[in-house]
Amino acid sequence: KKVRVNFIRSKLDKIRFWYMPTITREEAITILKTQLPGTFIVRDSNSFPGAFGLALKVSSPPQNNNSSHKSASDPNTELVRHFLIEPTAKGVRLKGYTNEPVFASLSALIYQHTATALALPTRLVLPPAELGTGARK
Repeated sequence: KKVRVNFIRSKLDKIRFWYMPTITREEAITILKTQLPGTFIVRDSNSFPGAFGLALKVSSPPQNNNSSHKSASDPNTELVRHFLIEPTAKGVRLKGYTNEPVFASLSALIYQHTATALALPTRLVLPPAELGTGARK
């Protein structure tokens, strides 16, 4: 059964700045590693069809940082964390966080996390303009 995820759009919505459905995980890292903490991109997940990947620039690397998957050549790569936003019967939620509510739309999840970080390591910061257009193919 395919779950349809709603986008709530308004004139003030900057979804076009943070939703980049076709970029890869690596492109998201390239765009975000030079941005300020809280800057983020949402993309379609390649590993989990129907889900979304949230790439988020943070101020410090994860506590349980093991060196098996980090890039030794660029420490800024460690500052881009990845979260899965999964569709549910009632909307979307951050996968793996029981203290996270289900949101009616992807936009609702994003905007709530700009007000409070909840399970994320930092609040999301809405970009004032499109990020890294040069990195997109």
